[in-house]
Amino acid sequence: LPHGIFLIFVALYVQGERTRKPVWYFAAAAMAIVQGLFRPYDLLTICASIPLFIAVEIVLTRELELRLNALRAVPAIAVAPLFGYYYYIFSIHPIFKYWASQGDQRPYSIPWHIVGLGFAGILVLWRVVRLRRYPLADTSERLLTALAATIFLLFHGNHLSKSLSFSPQVGIPLLAPLILLAVPMLPRLADVCRIAQPRWRAAALGLFLAANAAGSPLYFEWRTNLGGLVSRNYVLDTQLEAIEWLKSRAGGDDVVLSTEKMGNRIAFYMPVRVAIGHWALT
Repeated sequence: LPHGIFLIFVALYVQGERTRKPVWYFAAAAMAIVQGLFRPYDLLTICASIPLFIAVEIVLTRELELRLNALRAVPAIAVAPLFGYYYYIFSIHPIFKYWASQGDQRPYSIPWHIVGLGFAGILVLWRVVRLRRYPLADTSERLLTALAATIFLLFHGNHLSKSLSFSPQVGIPLLAPLILLAVPMLPRLADVCRIAQPRWRAAALGLFLAANAAGSPLYFEWRTNLGGLVSRNYVLDTQLEAIEWLKSRAGGDDVVLSTEKMGNRIAFYMPVRVAIGHWALT
């Protein structure tokens, strides 16, 4: 749901760029607020990508266009209070800032991340390298480029600062703008491969889509098999003995205070209520 709402925000903003009508920018702002209520991480993307896009447009057009750029900034301005609220809650508040540590992520390998972008990433990279021949035709494509660049840079922000320890969380929507930027390259790819007949083009497109999606089942297979390799997924004999000892002493109305891992097991084996100790909040 949050991913879909974010894509709707992008679609509304793109429509604003194509029509230059204020209603689309304000609709995008409303959707950005809804998105922020679902997923605080994406507010960082919105508040960083829009200024970057505006700066790029000013440089390319060499015009300030105050009214147009003010409209472009409306979504970022609309979510700024919500962004400030989240910053206070997750960075300053004496209790909730520990809750935020649940979102911390270890740094990802940049080369492997690039490889993981698949054929969409390859086509976009090809387009960037051949930018003079395959230019970004309109502002909506430049918007998608600024959005993809912002997400990619923020994704790896925790390489640079501990304050961005959660930054890989913003990477969920990255492939969407890359795919949209890659689509115009498909006919050019067919020309390069000298695929003239429509049926062969259709076959090549099908092969492209199949190859690009192949990573998903492989990923899920890896995640499924991973469950059998992690010791915390299994209860030990000594833990079963402890649970049997507790079962002989605890009544059905008792409440057991436990750690997170053992609490889930106690609740499975015994008809008691369990207060699970949480590593960040207890």
